[in-house]
Amino acid sequence: MAVARNAPRPPLRGEEEGPGAEGSPQRSFLGRYARNRVAVAAAAVLLLIMLAALLAPLITHYDPNATDIRVLNQGPGPGHLLGTDELGRDELARLLYGGRVSLAVGLVSAAISMIVGILAGATAGYFGGWADSVLMRFVDVVISIPALALLIVVASIVPNGGLTTVMLVIGLVSWPSVARIVRAEFLGLRERDFVEAERAAGAGGSRIMWRHLLPNAMAPIIVSAALGVANAILTEAALSFLGLGVQQPTPSWGNMLQAASNWRALALYWWQWVPAGLAVLLTTVCIYILGDALRDSLDPRLRM
Repeated sequence: MAVARNAPRPPLRGEEEGPGAEGSPQRSFLGRYARNRVAVAAAAVLLLIMLAALLAPLITHYDPNATDIRVLNQGPGPGHLLGTDELGRDELARLLYGGRVSLAVGLVSAAISMIVGILAGATAGYFGGWADSVLMRFVDVVISIPALALLIVVASIVPNGGLTTVMLVIGLVSWPSVARIVRAEFLGLRERDFVEAERAAGAGGSRIMWRHLLPNAMAPIIVSAALGVANAILTEAALSFLGLGVQQPTPSWGNMLQAASNWRALALYWWQWVPAGLAVLLTTVCIYILGDALRDSLDPRLRM
C-alpha cells in the first residue's frame, strides 16, 4: 500500500500537538505563574523568610531566652547584629525563633480552618436541604460576631493559654469563609454531567464528594488557604500585642512588638520593634501577593 510522501508523522511523546497546546495542567499553571514577576519575587522572599526561621540555630548562636544584664538595651553592633532588648536578650535570635512561632501559628491555624470549613461546606453544598440550612445559619451566626472580639474573649477565659490554644482559637474562628467558598463550588459542581454519570454508575455520596467534587473545587480552596495563613499571622500578632496570644518568654513577632510598645522603647530603641514589625508586614504582603497570583494562575478562564 502506497504511503503519501507528505503525510504528517504522529507527534512524538512530549511534543506539542499544535500551536495552542500547553502540556500538562501543572506545566501550564507554572507557566502562567512564572510570567508574574512580582509574584515570583514574593515567593522567593517568603521562602527566604521561612528558611531563615527554620535554620535559626545555624544563623545565630544566641539563645532567644538567655538574658545578659551587661548588654541591656544595647544597639545593633558586631556582638549583637540587631541589638538587645530590655532584658539583654539578642533581638536577632528572638526575631528568627519568633518567626518559627508566628509562621507555625499561621500554617496550623489555616489548616484547622481548612479542615472544618471543607467538611461543613462540602456537606452543605452536596446534600442541601436541612443540612444546608442548619450549617449556613450557624455560619451566619459565627460571621456576625466580630472575630477579634471573640478571640479576645476566648483567649482571656482559657486558663494557661499557650501556643496550642492560640492556634485552635484562630483556626476555629476562621472557618466560616472557607465553608462558604466550598459550598458555592459544590452547588455548581453537583449538577454537572460527570457527577450524574457517577451516580448512574452506582457511586455513593462520599465517593462523589471527595473523589470528584473536591478535586475540582481545589483552586479557590488553595487561594483561601494562602490568604488564611496571612490572616492568622496578623491575628496572632494582634492578640500577642494585647497580651492574650503567645506568652513570654516564648518569642513571637507579636509579643516582640508588645514588649517594645512603651514610649521609651518606641522613642529610643527602634531596633526592638522595627525588625519584628517589618517581618510581619513583609511576610503578610508576600502571602497576599502569592494568593492573588495563585487565583489568577488557577482561574480556568485565563487558560488558552
